[in-house]
Amino acid sequence: GLHGRLHGPSWNPDAIGATLPLKHSAGLGPARCIQLGSGYWSQNSAVTVLALPSERSAPLELQLRWPGGRVRLIQIPDDVAEYDVSLN
Repeated sequence: GLHGRLHGPSWNPDAIGATLPLKHSAGLGPARCIQLGSGYWSQNSAVTVLALPSERSAPLELQLRWPGGRVRLIQIPDDVAEYDVSLN
């Protein structure tokens, strides 16, 4: 899959609340939501992994929706397996 990290503004450096659907050659995958945790004393990783449906599917575009509604489309080159994206 494609893995990486988001960098938000100073008041939300881990981009909590952002959603990341990945568009690939087979279609649009499920959206991953960046969250702090889902239960008592839980904590999610700041690094996300976006799965591809098969080895033959190539990632094409990351459709990043920041908290607050701002949308950014990021083209994924063929040889990239990691992303590191800032809000700025």
